[in-house]
Amino acid sequence: MLKQLLINGLQLLPSDIFQRLVKTNSNIKIKKIARAGVKNRDVTIQNGVGAGLKFNCGESNPDGALGIYEPPVQETLANHLKPGDIFYDIGANVGFFTIIVAKLVGETGKVYGFEPAPENAKLLRKNIELNKFNNVTVIEKAVAESSQKGELVLSDYCGGNVLANFFAGVESTPNKQKSISVDVICIDDLVENQTINPPNMVKIDVEGGEINVLQGMMKTINNHKPILLYEIDDRNKRIFQEKMNKIDSFVSDLGYTLKTLEDAYPDIGWNVGHVIAIPKHS
Repeated sequence: MLKQLLINGLQLLPSDIFQRLVKTNSNIKIKKIARAGVKNRDVTIQNGVGAGLKFNCGESNPDGALGIYEPPVQETLANHLKPGDIFYDIGANVGFFTIIVAKLVGETGKVYGFEPAPENAKLLRKNIELNKFNNVTVIEKAVAESSQKGELVLSDYCGGNVLANFFAGVESTPNKQKSISVDVICIDDLVENQTINPPNMVKIDVEGGEINVLQGMMKTINNHKPILLYEIDDRNKRIFQEKMNKIDSFVSDLGYTLKTLEDAYPDIGWNVGHVIAIPKHS
């Protein structure tokens, strides 16, 4: 009760205050206050690659609203995307990276945001509208190795939703609340049918189904050689490393050179890794 009253009080303050706090102060307690102050409200990002964009993080990680979410990933996108590029955001969540890339590729580029969870997709669309982007298409479907119907297990954290068949052991699964039926598509089907344009770069963050996504876009990879950027995570260090080794080997065998990004979460009790894969003969 007291905590909620404090949060409500913080959200009466101008959001610019919290943006400045994280820009000038690295104190963990200060950042915690700033995060509480920007949740579930429309703000203008003042830090990072997304500075100047409008964003509402909802119940997702408020670091996005502060512009400090996964800085190594932000920098990588800025370094490898140019106006006119085509980008797939597979596992777009509420759209932090979607809107950043929409800004980077400009009106001549195109972004496809894949997000199967209805509440996330709703906020993703809102964030696109807040910025008046006309170069983004939301595809409210999950992505895997084939087009079918699937079961999406909804986590208590909106970024932890996962297709049921992606589960990789007890320690890797979200805290089940409920599951919903969703449409599942594979990228090759969409590209072959000319539903979407072939990509220059693909970001994959699907909570354990990364290889499944890649298996469903083998023709696209072979024909168009997009840059790949993927995230692997797990609470268990051993399982995390096994996951990372498996997908690294898979992507390397496709003819890519891999580079592990700087740790985006050095101070949390969870293992998260990001890898950018560049085609060797691009």
